[in-house]
Amino acid sequence: MSGKIMFVFDNRAAVTQTLEAVPSGKRRRQRAWWGAGAALAALTVGVVLWISHPWADGSAFTATITGVTEHAYAEPIGDHQCRPSLAGESVMIYDAAGKEVLGRGVNASVGEWLPGSHGELGGGCFSTTRIEGVRGGEDKYRVQVGGGNMVEHTEKDLRTSAQQQREALKALKAPLD
Repeated sequence: MSGKIMFVFDNRAAVTQTLEAVPSGKRRRQRAWWGAGAALAALTVGVVLWISHPWADGSAFTATITGVTEHAYAEPIGDHQCRPSLAGESVMIYDAAGKEVLGRGVNASVGEWLPGSHGELGGGCFSTTRIEGVRGGEDKYRVQVGGGNMVEHTEKDLRTSAQQQREALKALKAPLD
């Protein structure tokens, strides 16, 4: 069933428009199915995007891992250089679950003494280990040095340069464990 409606503006102009009939039961069901199909399609796209993280940078990168060995446990090897206690130990980078190896390397064998401007960490042996080819796009990573405990890091942490990590240590107030 259809009809016309008239609009009057300032008692001068009239516009007519055809109104559609109220949908029958069959049409209502068809529209409901189309609506449900569109909602399911949108949900599917959302799930695929959530799982695949297309916005994440999945390119391989060089992970930068820094550490500070307390003075008592580091070996002096020159005026400004030192050997960290875990020098030469294996460094493994895993996915967030700690199951898949994403990168491996060897802990630095030479570090440098931190100056007193680094507060409680001053006098410690600062070392840097770089591991190339780590798969990007993970939310979290687990890093294990020398078979010890796994420590969680974000990708942003691992992409941060050694110099930036060293500068951030100045603000650290907690003593080393």
